[in-house]
Amino acid sequence: MEVNEHRKEMAGVLNETTSKCSQQCEVSSNSLFIELLILKEENKALREKVKMESFFDDLQNWVKIEIERRGAQDLDSAIVVVEFFTKFKKSEQK
Repeated sequence: MEVNEHRKEMAGVLNETTSKCSQQCEVSSNSLFIELLILKEENKALREKVKMESFFDDLQNWVKIEIERRGAQDLDSAIVVVEFFTKFKKSEQK
């Protein structure tokens, strides 16, 4: 009888430990998922910054100043500014 009680007690301890480990694993996986999302956004922002810098490298200084003056914060906005001046220059030459 004493052996069976000890087995039940050990089984209870084992179940409790397993339950705690499962909860900790769930919390850890949620934390890792959130970290992964943050890193993904940081990577996206860094890639955008590199693209913007590469785009800026090939521009004349006055165009760079114009882009900054107009407050272009991303590559798409900077391209719109450059396209405006390209169209303006073409219509001026006609």
